[in-house]
Amino acid sequence: GLAAANASSEVICNFFAGGKYTDYSAGMAVEPGVAYRGLDFSYRSFKKIAPIFPTPTADDPDNPLFGTRQGVAWACAKACNDHPKCKTYTAHTHRVLLTAFSGECFLHEHWHCDGADSIVKDSIGHDIFSAVCRQETEPC
Repeated sequence: GLAAANASSEVICNFFAGGKYTDYSAGMAVEPGVAYRGLDFSYRSFKKIAPIFPTPTADDPDNPLFGTRQGVAWACAKACNDHPKCKTYTAHTHRVLLTAFSGECFLHEHWHCDGADSIVKDSIGHDIFSAVCRQETEPC
């Protein structure tokens, strides 16, 4: 059933290791667990978190991503990891002060199903981050 499928969906979004990400380019294959800069899923979100700020993580209070765009993306990735319905996230980041950032976080219930892998082509090259945190485990 759906509950079993969600329970078996392994959470794979990680954003440690210095905030590593891949710059997305048109036509690139999206790999689960990889954070992409410039990838903007256009699918409707089931939850929007805004504003979202980069915060130290409980297991890494000295998070080197604190206060960065990548930190906003990690906060969004963590929100997706923590929500059993979330398959993908998109984080729109904004500079709010000289050295501070915030953003909006969009959590999506699907990846391939229902056209959820559609993207906003005009976002390529911009400070928008997305990743697949869970794979769909049942046919659409």
